[in-house]
Amino acid sequence: MKKLFLGACTFCTLLLFSGCGQIQKAMEDATRTVDYRMFEDKEETKRVFDEIVERMGDQAKVTDEVKIYISRRSLEGSIKRAGEPDELNITIDVQDPSNLKRIRQTRYWSGSGGWQHPQQMEVTVTGSSAAKEAFRLEDELFDFTEKVDFDIFFQVMNDAYAKYKDTEKYEYQYIQSVNIDEKGYDVTIYGKLAANEQEKKHYYKANFAGKGK
Repeated sequence: MKKLFLGACTFCTLLLFSGCGQIQKAMEDATRTVDYRMFEDKEETKRVFDEIVERMGDQAKVTDEVKIYISRRSLEGSIKRAGEPDELNITIDVQDPSNLKRIRQTRYWSGSGGWQHPQQMEVTVTGSSAAKEAFRLEDELFDFTEKVDFDIFFQVMNDAYAKYKDTEKYEYQYIQSVNIDEKGYDVTIYGKLAANEQEKKHYYKANFAGKGK
């Protein structure tokens, strides 16, 4: 069973800011240059972590998923775009307080306006009829501030990187993505092989206590 989110509306929310003008200013101020190895640095990681918690506000207690992703479009992927800077992408999905059967999604793109206006997202369940009938959004939610400890969050990324790091085999490697849902952490380590420049990914999962699966 998988969830798909369909955009319903874009809105300015008082839970995050006191007005749309402040949202726009925050978006402009948030634009930044990205170091693709930023998640090896504890101070930089903590700054991103704190921003995520701030954007969630009170809805952190009903989090569906947080996704963090580093994009290097000038060097990686099937279509490369020369000259484009590395980019940090963040997606925060929490329960929408105005409609408890929907998601409020907030996204961030570095270099593209920073934090975007939150969107209300309709949840569509794919899979069997039984899965659709059994699905309840509240069963997917968790309390981010209670479950996600920053030191464990950072340690999980370190553990994932250390498990697959190989300076002789790879031209370079880095923590490409971190997804957090009610099951725990899902980390992707990306690398480009030194022998042939082929891209290769490794995956690492851990629970909220930091124990690898």
